[in-house]
Amino acid sequence: MQTVTLDVKSVARQRGPHQPRHPVLPPAILTFIKHWVGLSEDKPPRWHLFQMLGVMEQVPYLAIFKCVGGSAFMVEFMGSAVSAMIGDDMTGMEFNSSTPTVAEIDWYERCQATLEQRDVTVLTGTANPKYTSKLDYVGADYPFIEDAGDDVAYVVTLTVGKAN
Repeated sequence: MQTVTLDVKSVARQRGPHQPRHPVLPPAILTFIKHWVGLSEDKPPRWHLFQMLGVMEQVPYLAIFKCVGGSAFMVEFMGSAVSAMIGDDMTGMEFNSSTPTVAEIDWYERCQATLEQRDVTVLTGTANPKYTSKLDYVGADYPFIEDAGDDVAYVVTLTVGKAN
């Protein structure tokens, strides 16, 4: 897994229908970044502001992780495209430093980095599902803060297979 160093918020703001493609960021990631920034310009948005209806086209690529106990993340939702890509539905699974990965994607590291940075994290990597060949992907992870405080309560991940 490799973190992408790119001002993704600026790229998302500048891209419009006239420039739907970007060499690193798939359209689903650009669209979700615009949505996320629109919820709260200067900091991670509050969780209650997130509505799946506002990002219906991206829902299959999403996974929603709830922060539990300060050092673990519970999967509350897993989109169908992510489940198909990794060969598993992770809904209900808990990730921590002892059990961080599925399909060789370190979900714990992804969530932990986003929690610590309190900002969008973009990365690339390779998934290795049980029953199929390896698949390169681009991911973007978005923090959401709890409604009654300033701690990150949820990390929404968006994972898209790379088109070669």
